[in-house]
Amino acid sequence: MTTPQEHLRSELERLFELDELKSLSTNFLGLSPDDVGGTAGKGTFARALVERLDKEGSLLALADAMFFAKKGVKEIELGAIAEELAAGT
Repeated sequence: MTTPQEHLRSELERLFELDELKSLSTNFLGLSPDDVGGTAGKGTFARALVERLDKEGSLLALADAMFFAKKGVKEIELGAIAEELAAGT
């Protein structure tokens, strides 16, 4: 079974390019990409971002940021993730 964290990470990798992920981190989440780490590649940065926000209890903020940052991201796609996260709290 896929965890909400894995689901978020895979959606980040599917929907965003590395420069877009860095922009999302900076502009929507207030996190410097260098502070997040893993800036050498899309997959490593997505993993580092999800891990960082999971530790901070901010994965719902990431789902919201994804929705607002990327045209074409459907709220329904992220709704299932948000429900999984809320159930885990």
